[in-house]
Amino acid sequence: MGAFLQRIDARRLDVSTWPTVNDAQLEGDSVLRYGRKRDAILHYLEHRDLKVACELGGISADSLYRLVRRCTFDHGDGRLVGFRACLPYFRVAKYVRRAFGAGTAGLLSQLFRENPRIEEAMRDFALRRGNRLAFPARVGLTDLRNRLLQLCREAGFTATMYPLNAAEGGIRSLARWRQQLLDAHGRAFVKEKFGADAARNFDGGWGAATTSIDPHTIWVFDEYTIDTFVTIGVPQRNGSKKWLPMARFKVISGRRRGSKDIVVCRAVLKMEPNALDFLEALEASIRPHQRMEFTVPGFQYPPRSCFSSELDGCAWALPSLVMLDNSKAHLSEGNRRAITERLGCAVQFGIVGRPKARGDIESWHSYLAREFRKLASTTGTGPRDTRRVEPEAASVALRLEVEHINQLLEMLVARFNTNPLNSLKGRSPIEAFENWVRDDNLVLRQLPVGLREGFALAEKQVVVRIACDVASGRMPLVRYQYADYMGPRLSAMRSRAGEECILVVNPTEAHLAKLYAKDGSEIDTLRARGIWHAPHSLDARVNFVAKRKRGEVMHPTEGRTPTEVLRDSLVSSAPANKREALALARLEKEAKVPTEDSEVPAVPAPKRRQRVVNKMKASGDW
Repeated sequence: MGAFLQRIDARRLDVSTWPTVNDAQLEGDSVLRYGRKRDAILHYLEHRDLKVACELGGISADSLYRLVRRCTFDHGDGRLVGFRACLPYFRVAKYVRRAFGAGTAGLLSQLFRENPRIEEAMRDFALRRGNRLAFPARVGLTDLRNRLLQLCREAGFTATMYPLNAAEGGIRSLARWRQQLLDAHGRAFVKEKFGADAARNFDGGWGAATTSIDPHTIWVFDEYTIDTFVTIGVPQRNGSKKWLPMARFKVISGRRRGSKDIVVCRAVLKMEPNALDFLEALEASIRPHQRMEFTVPGFQYPPRSCFSSELDGCAWALPSLVMLDNSKAHLSEGNRRAITERLGCAVQFGIVGRPKARGDIESWHSYLAREFRKLASTTGTGPRDTRRVEPEAASVALRLEVEHINQLLEMLVARFNTNPLNSLKGRSPIEAFENWVRDDNLVLRQLPVGLREGFALAEKQVVVRIACDVASGRMPLVRYQYADYMGPRLSAMRSRAGEECILVVNPTEAHLAKLYAKDGSEIDTLRARGIWHAPHSLDARVNFVAKRKRGEVMHPTEGRTPTEVLRDSLVSSAPANKREALALARLEKEAKVPTEDSEVPAVPAPKRRQRVVNKMKASGDW
């Protein structure tokens, strides 16, 4: 009894999500039979009492098992069969013809099942795939029938075989097959019937998969280019700084569809964000929010909660559906695997050329554009925009730094989440989310406690081999990207020298790594040794080694970290290259902030300028 239910996914046994049946539409004994079967299923799933459930339904144990299994099947409409399986003669699977002889039911499906090449050719012909000049302008049923007969003759069918022996060539079966095909390929159907313009505006399928998901568990992510120049201070040999304008930067934002609050907004100091940048933004939206220490005078958080993770019991919340656009970074297999396997949620890609399908995040980016265009260093919408007045010179004059941009984004998100919106009936996004969370019937899906420590989405898994020289007495280690990783437990495993293992590295904290065996068991937590012992990112390590091979930097000394060496090497080339200045800004962001114990060089106070007043000469001075 218990083993039978354990073989079924627990999510499929949630009767609250099952499609129901309207009893008022049943007639005669069908109402009584349906009610008894439904009561038997509910009693069995709630109390696990097989004997009483069989007595309530008037059926045997095998019939009850079969009935529960039918209720958990997938239906053609995208949902579970549910209580519809209790109806008499309700079909839960497609008809499959197995008989040979009289009757024509299922002959077309049997033909396609035994000849997949014919089915593929018919599908391409119906959807007009390939060289469109070889297809008629409109593919009708007669064209489909003639094409099917031609393919069957080419395959060697005789006149006594279906469909060559049918009076109408199976045209009625083809009509039903064509309808099912076009329902599954809605965009192709619209393009065939109404043209390419209608197909580009086709919106079917975007909201179909989200109707059964709570809007508060749908997160929409997108990236946006900020039309504003920022500056980076490049140290000079005389101790001063030369302020250089940086190219426009990107912003990755995430917004909740139900309460419309912003879950993350991060500035990416790159020309084009990659998959790692998106995973870092998604990871930041799941982690509890850490408030910044503002250095801009006048910047301070509102007195109430500004982010959803700051509410009680709302930290580490997970989405059920992540909506993305069709950029190359989002379409990568690593992104999809990290979202579906690590977070246990679905991912859905938008429609090309239809930003209205992601109107929530697009409206937030419009708000960001309006705010940033108020700065004097804005580039405007184009070269002819009247707001564009020498943005590079204005950014240098204002000394708008990257840190100012990060603090400005933080303040804009805090203000937006706490201001009332008309679409929420005068409530702020945080208030709308709090009201939804406080619902007694809600179960907020959160990251398990055991996975929160060391949680990272942007991980790299590589196959490595344990290196160990037993003859010379060297301890076992693992080499990856110019660094040697060692651990206390790995050091005692000399017998595993040469064994292939899986190394998992977080690119943002490349000094640490975890080593797993081929069977998935954890071996040890490793740490890089030597110059890579200090915290650093994987990009900084690779860039440093590349520059050292080109002879641009020397080997770092023991008192300096690789990040500092690479930063100093960028200083000499940054004045002539904006891309190098962009890399320098990223490294400045990764640099460690000096602690209270560290020695900070004292900055001499500037001398106060004294106003010189000409004294009036006395009469004896002439």
